[in-house]
Amino acid sequence: IGNGVPTLVARVLHACGHGPEPAPLLAAADGLAGPVLFVGDSEVDAETALAAQVPFLLFTEGYRKAPVHALPHAARFGRFSDLPALIARLAAG
Repeated sequence: IGNGVPTLVARVLHACGHGPEPAPLLAAADGLAGPVLFVGDSEVDAETALAAQVPFLLFTEGYRKAPVHALPHAARFGRFSDLPALIARLAAG
């Protein structure tokens, strides 16, 4: 993604269709180098990432109906400008 994240190949993927079916996410990630993560804003997105066994980054200003704490996520953010630093922090451990 750049912006000071030179050691991480991050792919921000959004599965097509209705979830929480992990197949579209896994197909999109197949063959990519580096870690895969899923960025989304809804219960279906969280369930899709969980089913695909990939880290989920929750955009808190989106379509979700449940409280943030009710959704499984590796991290959350409210501004897309925060995403590169968040990915770098997750990559660092």
